[in-house]
Amino acid sequence: TLGDELVDSIAQRLQTKLASHTPDPVLIAATLRGLSHGGNREKVIAATRAALDSEPGSHPEILAAIAGRAWETLYDNALRARFLQRLAESGQRAFDSILADLLFLPVLRNLLLADIRGSQQPEAVRQAITAFIQRFTQNATKGNKP
Repeated sequence: TLGDELVDSIAQRLQTKLASHTPDPVLIAATLRGLSHGGNREKVIAATRAALDSEPGSHPEILAAIAGRAWETLYDNALRARFLQRLAESGQRAFDSILADLLFLPVLRNLLLADIRGSQQPEAVRQAITAFIQRFTQNATKGNKP
């Protein structure tokens, strides 16, 4: 894990990028990846929440960084719901790819499946989930990967 001083520096860099007039999704994603190596889970959760709530929070690069390096933050129900909302806003291709990857993580699979089956999802998330399931079903019957 990274030392506290380095984690604080990365977190400050993230806040600076998020507050800029032209936040760069690639740099935001890089800072999230860096923070994910720190030992302070609360800082990673706060950074993930801030990134998702930012203007570029639905950028596939940011969402992929969360799914790939900070996926433990998705144990939090509210954060997972926000992640799914932003993922739905990112476009169907990103939604399908990132959700499929997350469903292969046993610790998240049941949580995500419960979310998928839940009726409390916003319309954009429901539509993206429906398209994901249809694509998965079509590819499965053709013998292709989703």
